[in-house]
Amino acid sequence: GHPSPILVRSDGTMDFFNERGPIIGFGSEAPFGQSSIQLQAGDRVFLYTDGLLESRNPAGDYFGKPGLYDVLKDHRNEPLQAMVDAVYAKIKEFLQQAVPDDDISLLGVEYGGGI
Repeated sequence: GHPSPILVRSDGTMDFFNERGPIIGFGSEAPFGQSSIQLQAGDRVFLYTDGLLESRNPAGDYFGKPGLYDVLKDHRNEPLQAMVDAVYAKIKEFLQQAVPDDDISLLGVEYGGGI
């Protein structure tokens, strides 16, 4: 399935969106789910492709959600770009010289407060 976005709160806690909709690009007529959350200044939302979680190292191990959660947690006090860079560096280190089976994309957005 496709991965759920991750919310890293400014206080360091993490929340996970469980809204699921159809996979984009497969002609599904199913409606997209909808939900809303209250963001505080400094909260960050991370969107990513399943290729990130499903990356396998030469031993055949998957990077997986725990790998992603650990990097985000370890770098939560750094600037947003540093968090994204840390995930990229961790994936490169994990893959060693292996070529990813799928595309790997990560988008981080920080809420600055206000409207």
